[in-house]
Amino acid sequence: MTKEGVALRRLELPHYLSIEFLKIAEKNTIDGIETCGILCGKIGDGVLRVIALLIPKQQATSNTCTTTNEEEVAFILSDNDWVALGWIHVSSMNDRQVHTSMHFGWYIY
Repeated sequence: MTKEGVALRRLELPHYLSIEFLKIAEKNTIDGIETCGILCGKIGDGVLRVIALLIPKQQATSNTCTTTNEEEVAFILSDNDWVALGWIHVSSMNDRQVHTSMHFGWYIY
């Protein structure tokens, strides 16, 4: 429950998803380049179900990550009857950035 008394929705996230994402992002991480992915799934019965990880085309640096060809993402979501539930992100951060953004490790809508 939120402080306003609104019930939070349950999130179902495959246990392997974060490991798979880290494998996909490994080379960029070693090279000091950010990587982002979109958590795709369905909403039903008040539950957010992540069923796929989409790595969109992107341009990234050591401190930015911008998706390109967003229309492809829209087509993939539409073709699979999915919604974007959130995102997962890896970047090289200094100690201060890690401390400041710790609570944003997973950002779910």
